Amino acid sequence: MARSNNQVLGHYQCPTCNQSSEVLQARRGAGRYLYRRGCGCGTDQRNGAEVQTEWWNNTVWLEGQPDAPPANLLVAEPEAQPDAEPELSAIESEPEPAEGEESTGKSGLLWLGGGILALAALLKGSV
Repeated sequence: MARSNNQVLGHYQCPTCNQSSEVLQARRGAGRYLYRRGCGCGTDQRNGAEVQTEWWNNTVWLEGQPDAPPANLLVAEPEAQPDAEPELSAIESEPEPAEGEESTGKSGLLWLGGGILALAALLKGSV
């Protein structure tokens, strides 16, 4: 079977030997991964997420970044934005009950729940 050579996509400065290495991309399993060759350290085919992200972010690309990034590229999490406080006009308030009507608000449910618990405790104690 004929072997095809992968195209050189860019250059990466090796932090170990301080020489430039070629960055290529190969298919491995279901994904595509970067690898380096040509510096004093030899060929580097590590495909861990941290290494792939380092190479992806710090390669000087010959014709722009490839269309297919490494399969396990780490994406920086966006900084959490503080939740905006709702405007006072946006907060829904319960309408006041009309004269002679009982409130059906949350406080009524709280009293009902407390009453049920108290009744259950009394019944359990009398048995």
